Amino acid sequence: MPLDKWRERVDNALLHTISKNIEDYETRQLPDGTTEVKWVVRKHTFDWENPLHVKALLNNYDALYEQVKEKLDTYGRTLIFDFERYCDLADFSDARKYIIKKKIEKIPYAEILNNLQIKFGLAYNDNHLSTIIAKEIPQKIATLAKKLRLLIETPESEMKKCYTCGRLLPRDPLFFVRNKSRKDRFSSNCKDCEKKQRIARGG
Repeated sequence: MPLDKWRERVDNALLHTISKNIEDYETRQLPDGTTEVKWVVRKHTFDWENPLHVKALLNNYDALYEQVKEKLDTYGRTLIFDFERYCDLADFSDARKYIIKKKIEKIPYAEILNNLQIKFGLAYNDNHLSTIIAKEIPQKIATLAKKLRLLIETPESEMKKCYTCGRLLPRDPLFFVRNKSRKDRFSSNCKDCEKKQRIARGG
């Protein structure tokens, strides 16, 4: 692509792994004196733990799906499968699932807001809906991806047993609330159990 087109693309890139250093790219001089830059797609990396990457996927889901729906052995199709899997595991409320579905379908915000009021009794405005789509949903999926990775990668010696549910979980702020009064600096109950206890107390 022409050099000016390359500059525009890297300046607007949502993926942090895309280099903005021209020396990282293959270039060539054309006879007319202009410069072309080779754009290598295989160097791009999708990071499920980065909310910006998840947001970009949500914004481009329909276009990606149309390209890869018949290509089951492609990386693009894997992204679609993983996105659906993370949405299931994230345990989104029915309202959030509705928002994701309608965002993917490119339904106008006004229609989504109207139906949220009718179906779920939620009186959101444009800014609130934008925050849910651009920040809340991507952040929840990114956090879930990190938790799943830690569950797999954390050695047993760095795990902590929840006093209430008995699960062995990584000794990490994603799973336990920090508590300076305790020897290991974390509360005895995992966050899930503490949340259930707060709800039971009417919190």
